[in-house]
Amino acid sequence: MFGMVVDGSPILLEGSTDLGIVARRQMRHDLTGLEPPIDFFSGIRRILVSKLAGYVKELDDITDDTSEIEVQQRVRLYLLWLCGGTLFPDKSNSKISLDYLIELQDLNAMSTKAWGATALSFLYYSLYRASMSSSSDVCGFLALVQVWP
Repeated sequence: MFGMVVDGSPILLEGSTDLGIVARRQMRHDLTGLEPPIDFFSGIRRILVSKLAGYVKELDDITDDTSEIEVQQRVRLYLLWLCGGTLFPDKSNSKISLDYLIELQDLNAMSTKAWGATALSFLYYSLYRASMSSSSDVCGFLALVQVWP
């Protein structure tokens, strides 16, 4: 329906819990070129959506002179923004988990990953959590609920 693969390799975020502060910083820099100030973050695992969006909007346009590595880093930034802002948002819709960068390392393999199944699974889990008496908010890729037959 949205063009996302549902029967591909699972999204596991393997190794995300093993990374320390220095390794996370290095991974973020290598994969995105991003070296933001400390106020961009909420802890060591999340970046603020508003700060990332502002950063992405301020980037120079991609030209013929832009290196392949820089283009790939820019694509990862946009995909990270898409993951955190649309597919896997938190309840406040204000933070993005940097753990998704692990799955964005190999851009060529992304089309074989089950992003659709992962988004649906995340939505089910979010609906389950929202149905608990202590919760009043829901998050997830809610566009799936709107178009469900």
